[in-house]
Amino acid sequence: MEVQISSSTKSFAGKQLICNFESKELGSKTSFSVYLPPTLDESKEKFPVVFWLSGLTCTEKNFIEKSGFQRFAAQHKLIVVGPDTSPRGLNIEGEDDSWDFGSGAGFYVDATADRWKKYRMYSFVTEELPEVVANNFPADTSRMSIMGHSMGGHGALICALKNPGLYKTVSAFAPIANPINCPWGQKAFSGYFDENNKEEWKNWDATELVKNYNGPPIEILVDQGKSDQFLEQGQLLPDNFVRACVAAKVPIVYRLQDGYDHSYYFIATFIADHFAHHAKQLKA
Repeated sequence: MEVQISSSTKSFAGKQLICNFESKELGSKTSFSVYLPPTLDESKEKFPVVFWLSGLTCTEKNFIEKSGFQRFAAQHKLIVVGPDTSPRGLNIEGEDDSWDFGSGAGFYVDATADRWKKYRMYSFVTEELPEVVANNFPADTSRMSIMGHSMGGHGALICALKNPGLYKTVSAFAPIANPINCPWGQKAFSGYFDENNKEEWKNWDATELVKNYNGPPIEILVDQGKSDQFLEQGQLLPDNFVRACVAAKVPIVYRLQDGYDHSYYFIATFIADHFAHHAKQLKA
């Protein structure tokens, strides 16, 4: 798969790239970000890969411009890959009508509703994108992990839970942790799937998936701002996920951070901890 590099910027002695290619899964050209840590010999050295999944309305650029992660990716010698949050420009009726459904809101699922059948962000993230990264960059895709924020936190959790052993660890900032029971998730799942088949919805809900997790031990890290307006509105429901993890004996570190909201200021504050968590597991 031919990848085009549209920009390259030096950061902490590494390179921050924006790339694009024609995705078979999404049926369109898609962009993604790649951070390459500093290396003395790109032809010989291969690095573990962390995938970052962003939230509603975001593109591949929000995280690389606002979080300050590059310092820690360079420090731990990790490649960091961030896809867009949905396909773009498919000319589907209504795809740009709402900020929380369609463009910028792919929810990292494989839609089954005929109208949205190219919304295959789950297969894109777990299958196509790792292959593209492995074929074009010095990546060791036998050592991958995944993290995300909000909708992307939901995406990171379901990708890890649906693919035992694929990722060495997973973490999330303020994830939509129980989408079948919150307005954002119910709106998205009603459109991307059969709105009457709630059993299908459970296959894309981290709180439901963790109840039946059967795979290698995986330690989950979740940070949640206590002053997050979406927590107060019942969009995130982390307590449901934590209870399900405890019942299923899946290790989770859940940190409720006093005074923090849903923004990238919150992410930037704790991103170093998340990279330390991922580096520990990826280099074990």
